[in-house]
Amino acid sequence: MVTGTTATRTARTSTARAYKPHVRILDAERGLYTVQSERYTYLLYAVDALQGTCECESGQRQFKGVKRLGGVCKHLYICRQYHAHRLAYLAATSARPATGEVAASMAPAVTAPAPAFIPAPPAFSELFAA
Repeated sequence: MVTGTTATRTARTSTARAYKPHVRILDAERGLYTVQSERYTYLLYAVDALQGTCECESGQRQFKGVKRLGGVCKHLYICRQYHAHRLAYLAATSARPATGEVAASMAPAVTAPAPAFIPAPPAFSELFAA
């Protein structure tokens, strides 16, 4: 007879994979992006971050019934975050002035070109960590 046994807990590993979409800029000034689908990874949705439209099923229904993420699909939510981060990054760097007019005393002698690569914000790595 066995006496004094205790149950032990084992840690469960999550089998759900994290959604790490591939976002591609089509036209940054107009806020046009493509985002990879979560379920069908071969499918890309066109997203207009400024107009608030997406080609996914939820976007075709004008986001009716969507309560999470501010009432929009995850594709549009991700593109809006990326677009806001991109604008903040460009405003913080001296690559381009925020407005077209700069005072002559403040204008640099040579304006550096806009960076080709903009690093992802730290919030993205927290949201999409494996």
